[in-house]
Amino acid sequence: MTELAAKFFNVSLSAPVRVSVPEVGADVFIRPFTGADLEAWESELVRRRGKTDSEFDMAGLRATLVKMTICDESGAQIFADATTERINQMPATILESLYRAAKTANKLDATAAEDAEKN
Repeated sequence: MTELAAKFFNVSLSAPVRVSVPEVGADVFIRPFTGADLEAWESELVRRRGKTDSEFDMAGLRATLVKMTICDESGAQIFADATTERINQMPATILESLYRAAKTANKLDATAAEDAEKN
C-alpha cells in the first residue's frame, strides 16, 4: 500500500452527532456512515424502486435509516434489536425528526438517491 493510500485508511470516522429528543427527555446520537453503510443504504433505495419513476416503496424507509444510524454516545446502535415495524410505532414527529437528522448528518439527499439508482 502506498503512503498516500494509507492516509485514506487511517482517517477516523467523525464522532456521533448529538440530537436532542425533547419528547422523551433524552439525547441520542447519529452514527456516521462508513462506505459499507452507505452502500447498504443505497442498495435499500434501489431495492425499493419500482418499474417506473413514480413507484417507490416508502414502507419502513424512515425506520430503516433510524435503525441504521441512531446510537448512544459510544456509537452502539440503540434500535439494533428492534424491527422496522416496532420503530414505525413511534410518534411520527419523533421518527421524522430522527430520520431528517440522520440524513443531514450523513449527507444523504436526493442526489445520493439518484446516484444510487444510476449504479
